[in-house]
Amino acid sequence: MSALILAYPSKGRLRPQADARFEAAGMPVRSIGSDRSYAFGLAGLEDVQLLLAEAAQVPGLLARGEAHAGITGIDLVSEQLAEPEAVLQAPIRLGFGGARIAVAVPECWIDVETLADLDDVAFAFLRSHGRRLRIATGFRRLAGRFLTERCSAPFELVPSRGPTEAAPLSGLSEAIVDIVATGGTLRANHLRIPEGGVILESEACLWISKQASWSERAWEFMEALRRGLDGSAP
Repeated sequence: MSALILAYPSKGRLRPQADARFEAAGMPVRSIGSDRSYAFGLAGLEDVQLLLAEAAQVPGLLARGEAHAGITGIDLVSEQLAEPEAVLQAPIRLGFGGARIAVAVPECWIDVETLADLDDVAFAFLRSHGRRLRIATGFRRLAGRFLTERCSAPFELVPSRGPTEAAPLSGLSEAIVDIVATGGTLRANHLRIPEGGVILESEACLWISKQASWSERAWEFMEALRRGLDGSAP
């Protein structure tokens, strides 16, 4: 059994960026065994095994101690873990995967320039429609905490079905909270972020589990991994 298990993006936008980051650090991803093997490690760190997983699975793997370390975004850790600091060490930022979690409203809402304006619209919506203004999101913890702290109007969070950006056009919601990278998808769906609507700035990080079973050898490889990444920081 390998000394250190690293939960690593199996696909999605983080995978090619993670591959490039480790390549630059002199630790390229390699197959263990034959070229057709599904087992992967890092060149130069023979006792590190990659556990390929979707980015959304990594916080749970770390919280349960099923991996010693893992790569995923600040957004997913913040959404899935109520107290990340209780089960994870402070993250090592990797310099890629930058994105924002933000509130977005239809472009045609010309009176909503700030988050305070959205608060006013929500009160008016309740008076005129007899129900709360709906916000579709896959980030219920982050959205709920943010809106409770920043707004006084009542909102209803609804789960997004399919692409969150399409929810207002489909009639599922009036606004959304979603992850935004370049903003192109928002613009394509006639949405924009009001001033003060950014909830969280996210980035891919290397997270270290406090719950995993750590041997002296595992810590040695963890330190080697940390040094390699620090030495090639972008």
